[in-house]
Amino acid sequence: MLKFNEIQEAYDYVAFCNPGEAAAYVGKEQGRVVLIPSEMAADDQEIQAAYREIEEGEWLQIPDKYDLGLGKELVFRFAAGRLSGPEQDKVERIFSHRGAYGNWKDFLCERGLLQEWYDFSEQAEVEALKDWLDFNQVTYEDENGNVVTPSPKEEE
Repeated sequence: MLKFNEIQEAYDYVAFCNPGEAAAYVGKEQGRVVLIPSEMAADDQEIQAAYREIEEGEWLQIPDKYDLGLGKELVFRFAAGRLSGPEQDKVERIFSHRGAYGNWKDFLCERGLLQEWYDFSEQAEVEALKDWLDFNQVTYEDENGNVVTPSPKEEE
């Protein structure tokens, strides 16, 4: 049985790497996660072995934060719910330049909101991953050991 924390760890692993450098897959029938390591972390044999593991059966690639709407969109959602209009304008300016996330964190530190951002971001990530699992009809065990079965798909 797939465990949510394994899926979340795989998501975090891929998020830590540069885009396209590593991947993670969920096997619906197999009930497990396979990581495709980056070339920085593994040799070619290890990478090829990981790809061979996902050759048979149904495997879903775990999405990245951009696929889940957890990039800039999440920043703007946070800003809309917690900052004044002028502060929201400043956030938009921050994200129109290079180094935006570093500047964003500095901006939050100045306002004592950095931990609140981390908590908000973490919760949004969990919700988005669970929505993705539900959408893809993946059954898993949640953080409390409860089996979560997907909602039935509506017929079109």
